[in-house]
This record gives sequence, C-alpha cells and structure tokens, in this order.
Amino acid sequence: MLLSLTKKDQFLNIFYIVLTHITLALWFVFGYKFFNFSTSVLFSVILCSIHQHFLSEWLHEATHWNLLKNKFYNDIIANFLIGIPFGISVNIQRPNHFAHHKVDIFLNHEDIESSNYIIKKKQQLLENILFSLIGLTALNYFFKNMKGSGKSIQFKPGKKSFFLGKNWLKILLIFHVPFFLFLLINNYAYSYIIYYITLITIYPLFAMMRYWGQHAEVTGKGIANAWDANCSRTNYGGILEFLFFNSPIMKFHNEHHKYPNLPFRSLKKIAKKSNDLNKNGKGCINIAIMVWNGLA
Repeated sequence: MLLSLTKKDQFLNIFYIVLTHITLALWFVFGYKFFNFSTSVLFSVILCSIHQHFLSEWLHEATHWNLLKNKFYNDIIANFLIGIPFGISVNIQRPNHFAHHKVDIFLNHEDIESSNYIIKKKQQLLENILFSLIGLTALNYFFKNMKGSGKSIQFKPGKKSFFLGKNWLKILLIFHVPFFLFLLINNYAYSYIIYYITLITIYPLFAMMRYWGQHAEVTGKGIANAWDANCSRTNYGGILEFLFFNSPIMKFHNEHHKYPNLPFRSLKKIAKKSNDLNKNGKGCINIAIMVWNGLA
C-alpha cells in the first residue's frame, strides 16, 4: 500500500492538472473554427463541465494534502492552479470538508457540505434545480464558505493562511480582471463567459448528483434517500461517470472515508468490490434515479 506520495505521483498530479487546462484552452482557440456557433457552444459547455469536474477532484485531493508531499507547496500550487480558476481556495474548503469527514450521518444539516443536496420531495428537487440554473446555489455556496473562512486547518497549527477571506477575494480580482480584459481584447471573452456561466449553473447540479452517488443511502429496491444517509459509496460506472462525476481521483469514496489521509492511488490498491449498494454502486446517474424514485 502506498502510504505517501512518490516523486512520480507528485509530478503526474501537476502534469494532469496543467494538461486539463491546456486541453480546454486549445478547444477555445481552435474548436470554434470547425463548428457552427450553436454546436460550438454546446461542445464548450460539455468540455467546461468536464474540466470543472476534474478541477473539483484535484481540489479535493489537495484539500487532503495529497497533491504534493510538502504541505506548504501543496496549498500554494493548488490555489494557483485550481483555486483561482475554480473560485475557492483549499484553505477555505478544508474546514467544512474535514468536518464532513467527522459526521456519522451525511446529507444532514450537521454535515455542512451537504446542505444544498438534502432533498425529500420532488417539488423541492425542482426548486433546487431552478436555483442552480439561475446561479443562486453556487453564489450561496461561495459566500457561505467565504463567511466562514476566518479559520482554517493549516499545515502549521495556529498559523493563519493568506488564502482566506478578503485576501482571497483580492487574489481572485488580481487574476480575473486582467485575464478577462486580455481575453476581451483578443476576442476570446466568450470563452470566459461560457466557462463561468457553466460553473455557476450546471456544475452545482452535477456536484449534487455526485454527492448523492457517494452518500445517498439505498433503502429499498431501486430507492435511495437523499437525507440522513449512513453510507459512503465507491461507484463503478462507465464513461459518463468518469467524465462528469467520479474519475479514479474521487471514485473510491468508501475507502476514502475509511482512510482519508491516503492519496487516491493507494485507495485504488485497497478497493474491493462488493454487492452492498451502500458500499459499491454502478454510477451516480443510477443512484440519482434511485433518489428520484424515493422522493415524495
């Protein structure tokens, strides 16, 4: 079992993140030359969603200090390669995420991370979808985390991070304003607009389905509850699962909650398939259908 990151692991982690950025950038530079406007926008939304999914998984890995072995550089590199484009620093995310690992019941208000994903009725789900599509869910998540970012769990206890609160807002402005102006001057502002509209509208819906896939509790045949759930699930799905919900970086979620300090390559080595749907599932889409079946 790998108990820590090797030099090769660390190199590959950074390489994959940079490759993810480059791939999306190349699409925005060249993709629009081969398709009409409506088709290119559709492909852009799909590719942005895939990009955001992978960034969120790398952000999760960095939150557990599993991007780089050195905790100081783990946070700095993660914040600049992932946090700035994603909008949330690992230091802001870490307290709520570590609290998530301490609760026994998920999709419960004691589990702060799941507050937007607790659904009991179909009408409530439809309202949640609407709130996501108009950006309210993403904005609520951002400002809620910013409000609670006065404290953070650091690599050195008692030392306050620079990547919190007003400092983090300044970093975002220092990067995003010049970057948008650069794109505007060079006629690529559409790429920025499409990316961040996708991030604040569609990404929260995929994040909700991923959270259900990881924690919604199967309570009967074809039925799962998206509230007061007591499970952590590893999902074995197909290509859609890989692209939009769980790549191997976050796929092994049952093992991750047992050994939260282990990097994902170690979790892959110890993962065992079982017939227990609350330990292993067949993908987040499948679990989302079960959640829908269980709603009043």
